[in-house]
Amino acid sequence: MILSLLGIIDNGYRVKRLVDRIINSADQVVNLREAILTDRIRYSVSRGDDDRRKEWIDKSAKALEK
Repeated sequence: MILSLLGIIDNGYRVKRLVDRIINSADQVVNLREAILTDRIRYSVSRGDDDRRKEWIDKSAKALEK
């Protein structure tokens, strides 16, 4: 999905490299990539408890917004 988005944004690959550098510089505080992936996995494996699933996907989205 990200690669598709990069193709339609002006200077998409340059912007992605910049965003990656920003994320990496914030890694000392919290590893955003790990937080997003962990919450997304928790969302995927949690079954039946819709409130809990919504909580995981919301946390993942908030980390992605950061």
